[in-house]
Amino acid sequence: MKKIISISILSLFIIHSQAQKLNWYRDGDKFGYKNASDRIVIPAQFGSADIFWEGLAKVGGVDANKGKYGMVDSTGKLVIPTIYDKIARKISEGRIYASLAGKYGYLDRSGRTVVPFKYDNADNFIEGRATVKLNGKWGVIDLSGKEVVPLIYDYIGTFSNNQALVKRGSKSGFIDVNGRPITDLKYDDIDFGHMAAQLYGAKQNGKYAVLNRQGKELTDFVYDAVVPNYGMDNNFLVVQKGGYWGVVDENGRLIIPAKYEEINGIDNNLLRAKKDMKWGIINMSDKTVLPFKYDIKPEVAFYRIPQGSFIEDTRRRGFTLNGNQIIIAKYDHIDEEKDGRRIVYYKKKAGFINQRGEELIPLKYDSVMPFSNGRAIVASGGKFGLIDTLGKEITPVKYDNMGLFSDGLAQVVLNQKFGFIDPSGKEVVPLTYDGTGPFSDGLAAVVVNRKLGFINRLGKMVIEPEFDGILQYFEYGKAIVIKDGKQITIGKNGRPLN
Repeated sequence: MKKIISISILSLFIIHSQAQKLNWYRDGDKFGYKNASDRIVIPAQFGSADIFWEGLAKVGGVDANKGKYGMVDSTGKLVIPTIYDKIARKISEGRIYASLAGKYGYLDRSGRTVVPFKYDNADNFIEGRATVKLNGKWGVIDLSGKEVVPLIYDYIGTFSNNQALVKRGSKSGFIDVNGRPITDLKYDDIDFGHMAAQLYGAKQNGKYAVLNRQGKELTDFVYDAVVPNYGMDNNFLVVQKGGYWGVVDENGRLIIPAKYEEINGIDNNLLRAKKDMKWGIINMSDKTVLPFKYDIKPEVAFYRIPQGSFIEDTRRRGFTLNGNQIIIAKYDHIDEEKDGRRIVYYKKKAGFINQRGEELIPLKYDSVMPFSNGRAIVASGGKFGLIDTLGKEITPVKYDNMGLFSDGLAQVVLNQKFGFIDPSGKEVVPLTYDGTGPFSDGLAAVVVNRKLGFINRLGKMVIEPEFDGILQYFEYGKAIVIKDGKQITIGKNGRPLN
């Protein structure tokens, strides 16, 4: 018997997994579902389609039921007919809210009505409770449809940890899942503070206090503002008093005095703070770990190393978080991250590091440029070359100058002669010209004996050098040049355009 039960459970799991992998597709003006192998499982027959949740998906009706909604299972069976004006996208605790003839009620996953269609509005069940509205007032029902909180409130928030914010008239407070008051309805407003610690900012007579989930006022009403903290571990709130900011812990204790012009949390231990119009970093003991001398707020990104950076004397320096301290990176300058790489400089030499802080390209160049299409320009000793993402020199560091790639070719200069290379480093246009412009619209301007003409990407001269200058490179088949002191718009054949 145990073996049979195990096989049954496995079968149910497979069916559920297959249902979850179905994706909707469109055929004309109808929708159906295919599996991960792109095989049609449910032919296109619905007016709209949504993703599957717990084996059911919201679909729209067609023809007489166009603009109506129901739900289909993974076999294509219309479990809930497409007769409803509105229906939830997913099952919530075994219930699905829907609207019929302007009234809301609830269905189970078989489509049976479990809560009558009598409400003006309704929401999903959370923690066994759902908010419903009738005659302009909100209340709460349980899974059986019993009204456990009378419909007397102007607002009821989502239940979390068996409690919800309510408003009645101009006053706010908290109730539990059975409608019993956790706090009196006496606050002018209650702002979210910290989810994990269940802290809130409660407003009364223009001032805020910090409130916990038991309804206890942890502080007096002395603060001008309370800033939400969306972290899950760092149980503190940033508060404002007299125009300055400080930090209150989960017990309401002011652990950092309100003396800063701005405070932003970094993690459980560190905060960015602004004092005397300069930015720095402090820890939770209000100890300065990065001096207050920076005009720009330090940046932090936990997915990379160094994890943070700050601007010092126009250079970006890096740091790594270490408990309630920071470790300054060795580099003299760190560029912003691009494609998972960062240019770094140390002792006047440049290279690249990755997101883990590893040196991808050794710091041996005088300067480097960001990678573009797998290539980067590097310079050393006044000469330029090209490297790939592994640091291999595609061209030797020998050119007097090098431009960015345009139309797949890059301008290079050597001994005062100009030409072009391709991404492999090959000189596809010999260095024979007195000057060149970038390729644009398939053509590049070149200078021969002080006259300007145009070549194609093969290096062939397609417009002979006869112009004195250029005002606009080719774009949409035309360019603006100068000849005999006159401005002329020409086409790709070199002849003037009317």
